[in-house]
Amino acid sequence: MPSVSLSQLITFGALAYHVASGSCQSSRPTATVTNGSVVGVELPTFNQDFFGGIPYAQPPVGDLRLRHPLSINASFTNGSFDASDYSPICPGHGSDDVGYTLGEDCLTINVVRPSNVSAGADLPVMLWIHGGGYFMGSSRDTRYNQSYIVNRSVEMGTPVIGVSINYRVSHFGFLSSRQIHLNGLDNLGLWDQRLALHWVQENIAAFGGDPSKVTVWGESAGAMSISMHLIAFGGVQDPPLFRAAIMESGNPTVQMTYTPDLYQPFFDNLTAAVNCSEAQDILACLRAVPYDDFFAAGGNVSTAVSTWQPVIDSVFVPGFPSQQLKEGKYFNVPILNGANTDEGYSFGPGGINTEDDLIDALYASTLGFARNSTLRTLSSLYSSDPADGVPYGSGDLPSLKNGTLDKKADSIYGDLTMIGTRRNLVEIYSNTTTAWSYRFDHVPEYATIQEGVGHFVETPFVFNNPLPAGEAPTGTENPRGNSTDDLYLGLTMQSQWISFAVHLDPNFHGVDGVPYWPDYSNGTQNILYRNSTEGGTTLEVDNWRQAGIAFINEWSMDFGR
Repeated sequence: MPSVSLSQLITFGALAYHVASGSCQSSRPTATVTNGSVVGVELPTFNQDFFGGIPYAQPPVGDLRLRHPLSINASFTNGSFDASDYSPICPGHGSDDVGYTLGEDCLTINVVRPSNVSAGADLPVMLWIHGGGYFMGSSRDTRYNQSYIVNRSVEMGTPVIGVSINYRVSHFGFLSSRQIHLNGLDNLGLWDQRLALHWVQENIAAFGGDPSKVTVWGESAGAMSISMHLIAFGGVQDPPLFRAAIMESGNPTVQMTYTPDLYQPFFDNLTAAVNCSEAQDILACLRAVPYDDFFAAGGNVSTAVSTWQPVIDSVFVPGFPSQQLKEGKYFNVPILNGANTDEGYSFGPGGINTEDDLIDALYASTLGFARNSTLRTLSSLYSSDPADGVPYGSGDLPSLKNGTLDKKADSIYGDLTMIGTRRNLVEIYSNTTTAWSYRFDHVPEYATIQEGVGHFVETPFVFNNPLPAGEAPTGTENPRGNSTDDLYLGLTMQSQWISFAVHLDPNFHGVDGVPYWPDYSNGTQNILYRNSTEGGTTLEVDNWRQAGIAFINEWSMDFGR
């Protein structure tokens, strides 16, 4: 087992970004972008420069609320911008936003680079798009501190530049209805991301990055967002905005593909809640609603679904993603895609005691798209024996959700969302480019075997961020763990992600004892992540639950995806 560098064990929270903010501006790191000089701060702990809260769009406030993002076509005031801190995060409704300042003026970008790098260095770029179900989250989340990624890349001798972005979420970014659709204003959060990608193409060279070597990288809704960019406009990117993609627990067919009509009742309730239902111009009325009222309306149970998310808009998302993949209408770049063993524990409904309960839950989850006969056939392909269900490997232990068929339901939900859809994507991509696939199978320190390897638990290992007590999401736990085995697993994944971004191949990682990871066309294999007490990281043939996953992917159109 290789040694772990001291810098990877150093405690470093969000406040460390301010360590040099008191120094005189002339000694601070700068970069000249299209709108003027951006002035960052030094991070002496890591020997890095940080530039935070750089606007990539005009503030989407007032009359620009619920409109496409607009580029900033003017110089910064006095020719420079103080980029010593993050901006407020985009308003959302969820636990990921607790403790952060929210505000509509949030369309910003952050850059972390080694301190000896300047314009012309042409370093590869790793651009992080956060998750959060499209209804919460931000680049400011301390779990997404990119200093550890950049630091490790320097140790490997292949330095990269870290970039992260904010985009509008919840009803600010994904409000939908017939009125929204007729005005061409669907999927604003995706358009935000696209404008940020354009900003990187135009400006990252000023920080020492190479715009032709951008790898987009995200988890959950971040990964799903990336997948939407892969199929955007029928898979056409002219010019290309990135050269590779890393998707953790997310791909084009994870979610049901909503339509504006399905959102209409929620839109109507929202407009009524802010007294805009009778307005001659409803959208103009919504733009004039005070921020606090508009924000509150989006979190009201009667005015919001579990998440406002991308819809088929005939432009950015031209049609069912499953159909576009089948027709080859996708942007063809190398990908790295994976999921966690027990994703279904995070997405299954719970309280499933009978077969009819299961069918009813699946019917509701698929928005009534799927036929009853389809759902019953799907159910017949999964075992009702608790020992065969999620969490896998928990044997006859009952589900913590207390339904007698919950473990079967969670198996189906995991394959229907993250796992079967991951197999579908890497199978398709491996026919036309290189695709690497993984399964994360390590139960984190804070979880029990009955919770298993759920959604998100791999992310702290990739960032390899020690998160001191008090800064982790629960306030007490480091979601990665600090055992020697966990440090090694984190170092492995972090180094492979960097290798993929630099070499378009995850195998140039420099970590001893890790098996060679073949691309998916070479034996349809996953790399299987476990720590040494669980047998260590190894390879596996990706053929489990073959019948159920094949059915899901073959009939994906019947599920409305």
